Amino acid sequence: MGMAFQAFAHEIDLRSLPAAQRHRNVLRNARALTVGTSFVFVTDRDPEPFYYQLQTQHRHEFFWNYLDRGPSIWRVQVGRLQKAP
Repeated sequence: MGMAFQAFAHEIDLRSLPAAQRHRNVLRNARALTVGTSFVFVTDRDPEPFYYQLQTQHRHEFFWNYLDRGPSIWRVQVGRLQKAP
């Protein structure tokens, strides 16, 4: 049985930011989450590289859930599963 997550507190639209700022923004917001909370980000390209970066740097701390998968808009929910070791 999975953890119940509170409704996400906010949605972040990354479409107007340069790529490097998008990554930093997602990582900063993910690290700021408390266990059981999440946020949603919106982007105009597949954010799969964000996923791999998050998993490489913070394995098993976060979940990643696509809410919309393009072709013009991607919406992804990111939530904290556990505290950093």
